[in-house]
Amino acid sequence: MHVVDSIRVLLMLLSYVMQKTGRLTFEEKYKMLEFIGTLAKHTTFTPRISGDDTTARACIHLIEDLQRSTSRNNLNPACIDTPSTEGS
Repeated sequence: MHVVDSIRVLLMLLSYVMQKTGRLTFEEKYKMLEFIGTLAKHTTFTPRISGDDTTARACIHLIEDLQRSTSRNNLNPACIDTPSTEGS
């Protein structure tokens, strides 16, 4: 299951839990935690690229540009939300 689908399922579960606030048994809580663990175990974090090869190449190009700009500035790539617009 892709990470986007996993997040969608977790949000539906959160909605269910919020509706039943104060009325969940220990067994239900245990089953939910077990389900979340299983969901996380079977989640893939690969990019979801649709379309032709051009789309994939454009995505790879953006990632490479981001890596070049972060290594040049000695920044941690995990701290950057959006690609740099430098050179566009």
